[in-house]
Amino acid sequence: MKSMPLPFRLTMAALALTAASFAHADGPRILSANPADAKELTLYRTPSRSDAAGKIPAQGFPWTVLSKSKGFYQVSTSQGSGWVSAMDVRAELTASVVCSTPPATQHIAGNMNAGSARCN
Repeated sequence: MKSMPLPFRLTMAALALTAASFAHADGPRILSANPADAKELTLYRTPSRSDAAGKIPAQGFPWTVLSKSKGFYQVSTSQGSGWVSAMDVRAELTASVVCSTPPATQHIAGNMNAGSARCN
């Protein structure tokens, strides 16, 4: 079997890393209002319940979360931009593991605390 030339392998590795960075860049999304039959959501100027800006229709989901702070999600929709309370919406859960060392080479799924041993 013929080996791939080094420039080709480097190009493919760079493309894979680029694709992984774009996949990691996607933030969580707001999937619906909570409760799901709510017609409007309160929009806040800042991540504080005392700084309400008004109401926006609870439609056009999913909404992309721009940032999170103090139990609020910053969103930008066609109806308005601002902050919504995490208590008023149902968001997609996201999780990631960031390791400073590569993951262990042995199989750890059956170990106690396998999640905490992910980066060992």
